[in-house]
Amino acid sequence: MVYRRPVLLIALPLFFCHAVHAEDVPQTILSLPDEGAECRYVEALHQQAESAFASAQKLRDEGQAFETKGQSRAAAKTYLAAGMVAYKLGMNSASNVTAAIGQLKIKHPLLPACAVPFDDPTQQRVTDLSTFSIEMSNRSLAITQGREKVR
Repeated sequence: MVYRRPVLLIALPLFFCHAVHAEDVPQTILSLPDEGAECRYVEALHQQAESAFASAQKLRDEGQAFETKGQSRAAAKTYLAAGMVAYKLGMNSASNVTAAIGQLKIKHPLLPACAVPFDDPTQQRVTDLSTFSIEMSNRSLAITQGREKVR
């Protein structure tokens, strides 16, 4: 049961934190009074995505530590949690950034300069998070299947 604590201490607070829903983002952008407020909002959305990805990477690192110690069950669960954090929180937050930038492009003739660094027309961050999530799920599955073969 020792392996559950680290995973739960990191993963559970993330699932219960307030996440902005994509449909709220355009309306929020429209309601903001000036470019400064819009940029702070986009930066906050970007920070949510980066925090989710960092948390997922930390869980991956913990999974690797468990795997190194031969604790395959703990490793598999931690990798699965890492994939879930990247998928549920990271991709939602990255999509919110994309929605906010899209709305800013509609609202302003030119994208405010402070928002340009967050413009990701290729949606590379969403792709990175998706790939990471799949890798973690596959790693968890491989460990689980390997453990079942040993039995």
